[in-house]
Amino acid sequence: MRQAQGQTILERILLVTFDPPENIGGIEGRSKNYARELRRRGYFVDVMSLSPSYPPTRALTEPGVTTRLNSSTLQAPSSLATTIRIVTRDALTTVLLVSGSLTVFGLTLMAFCRMSGRHTVAFLYGRDILVARNSVIGRVLLLFALRLADNVATNSRFTSGLLPKGGKYLLVFPAVDPRILDMTTATRLNDDSVRILFVGRLVERKGADLLLKVFGDLVTQIPRAKLDIVGDGPESGSLRDLARKLDVQDKVSFHGALVGTPLYDLFVLSDVLVMPSRTTKVDVEGFGTVFLEAGLFGKPSVATRTGGIPEAILDEETGLLVPEDDPRALAGALRRILTDQELRQRLGARARDRAATQFSLDRAIDALEKAIRE
Repeated sequence: MRQAQGQTILERILLVTFDPPENIGGIEGRSKNYARELRRRGYFVDVMSLSPSYPPTRALTEPGVTTRLNSSTLQAPSSLATTIRIVTRDALTTVLLVSGSLTVFGLTLMAFCRMSGRHTVAFLYGRDILVARNSVIGRVLLLFALRLADNVATNSRFTSGLLPKGGKYLLVFPAVDPRILDMTTATRLNDDSVRILFVGRLVERKGADLLLKVFGDLVTQIPRAKLDIVGDGPESGSLRDLARKLDVQDKVSFHGALVGTPLYDLFVLSDVLVMPSRTTKVDVEGFGTVFLEAGLFGKPSVATRTGGIPEAILDEETGLLVPEDDPRALAGALRRILTDQELRQRLGARARDRAATQFSLDRAIDALEKAIRE
């Protein structure tokens, strides 16, 4: 136990992330929420945020420090040396690798912690593991990470199942912060439209192309349907072209990447969240935090039965699940949910209750504290 500015410090923690908290995404949100909530519970937390575009900076926070370091190939050795100096100087006792566990940076930091008697928790995600399993070097990095980390944390049972059997893996589900409900300004109008919302990176794996094709047929049967697409990525241009080709550009709104109130307003205005994800050789939806966010706003979800999505969405309870790359099944699920208001309300209410109780931020921090104290 330590004292800092009148506050009891339970532990001195370094939270490392290669997904900067100011960006958009599930891991980015984790880093931000974990740092804030651990500090609120009395921990001293240094956040080490790495990105190829960062100039080195350091800013005081209460209680702790946020450091930005450059992770480019040329700067990574210097950034690693700086990190080790900070760990030693600030007497940090636990390192949480929220991302970057399978990098040379992450493994070297874990090795240093092992030799210096510090505790490490390494988070692994579906994409990390699939990419690692595709090469000899990747498999070696994964083996070393599993040996060096004191605790290995995953975001779903599915992700744990991708790791070697017999290991003891800590399950830390994604969580949602109920305070996002207070960040909205939108009010749903009493019109007869039904609005579909897609939120995610515009990459092939997320399935926005399939959703657009299905929507092109669906809108002829349900003319009042509208589609909001939130996100950015390499498929952005081709998706806009597809909307024009399908002649639904007046029914589809591309919002780009959104965060905070503009994003949460769209949850308020929507009727259903849809994300027909695909599994590839090197990537998979390990869970899907966005489904919890939709649930918190009382919205059901329609998604594919792949990866860890069935843990985020309970079929026929909080949403509807369909097979991967099955346009007929996806269209059927959308028709069903868009034309049945009672079904939408029932699934949405159950989704809200489940998100608020089973995936609260407090429960996630409880699991994290268990890993820190073991």
